[in-house]
Amino acid sequence: MPTGDGIRPARALFAALALVALLVSACGVNRELVGSWKLVETGDTVFAAGMFFEFREDRSLLISPGAAALSEEEREAYQASYGESDITYTASPDGSLNLILHKGDGRRVTVRMTYELLEDLLEIQDEEGVTLVFRRP
Repeated sequence: MPTGDGIRPARALFAALALVALLVSACGVNRELVGSWKLVETGDTVFAAGMFFEFREDRSLLISPGAAALSEEEREAYQASYGESDITYTASPDGSLNLILHKGDGRRVTVRMTYELLEDLLEIQDEEGVTLVFRRP
């Protein structure tokens, strides 16, 4: 039969594991999102099918025109909107996704979204109901 001393290490181990789990979830990265995603359907005029979103492990997000059929004007608008911005993200397994745009002038803009991930299909919806659908390339 274990003594009281044997129970303390087990409780300490449990507490340490709980703390690690809490810290990992607080980091704001859902590892399933990490990687490149190709936009295949869009309800937004800002983004075009064929664009790529790359969710990186360091919580940065790179959005590139990829193979999207954009006019010169649309490419210039894209560059004006995202070319001078760093974008970071937080995501959690419950489906919460926040994109934080760090503007060149020091301003930050946060866009709150939700997402659903089904194997190689990612669906993101913003607060206004605009939906983007991605596939892993």
